[in-house]
Amino acid sequence: MTLPGIMGIAANRTAIGGGGSLTPLQSLLALLAAAGGLNGYTDFTTSAISGTAPTRTWASQDLSENDNDWTQPADAAIPLEVTAEGAVMGASTKLLYPVSGGTFTLVAGFIRDTAFTTSGTLIGDEELARFVQSAARDDAQGAAVTVIVGEAATVCATWQALYDVLEPLADGTRFVLVVENIDATGLTALAIGRGSGNLRGSTPNECAMLQHSTLSTNLAAAKAAAITVCSN
Repeated sequence: MTLPGIMGIAANRTAIGGGGSLTPLQSLLALLAAAGGLNGYTDFTTSAISGTAPTRTWASQDLSENDNDWTQPADAAIPLEVTAEGAVMGASTKLLYPVSGGTFTLVAGFIRDTAFTTSGTLIGDEELARFVQSAARDDAQGAAVTVIVGEAATVCATWQALYDVLEPLADGTRFVLVVENIDATGLTALAIGRGSGNLRGSTPNECAMLQHSTLSTNLAAAKAAAITVCSN
């Protein structure tokens, strides 16, 4: 994959998406709204847990106005809590995003926290598939994975490669996960977490979901904007 240089993004953040006076977030939202479809962006710090146990639900609004909210209707799979860092993942947490087949790129900002576990699933689907996994094993990732920490971008073709980047990070460190060419054929949802065996201690802060077919020639611009937004 070709990632835009982080310093290059920072220097041109008002020009991303062709809107000279727009912030990166405004540019991203404009691109996603214009494309419609299953594109979306959410800020997990503004998500909410509703109801009382054992029938609580969770939702995080799609700010692109495409109404593709992240949800979790099952009490057992909601986040442990919502904080200023995002939706705190428990061992069984599973955050669901609606899809209907197709190909997607996910760009998400995470915060490393004190509950970090050495291995587990970051990105899955509505069942138990593992698209992105961190573990001390050389299994192949289920999609094209790059992790960005500061200005350093590392392609992580294996579980081990991602583990090697994430494990030594200090608590409070932000990292950006870029997952390209996710094949959602036959799927109705993609997920942060797996519902079991999650990588705890990596709190999702915000996320852009990019649908290749509807963004078309604007996919690269949307990805660049999403990386900038999720890096800050």
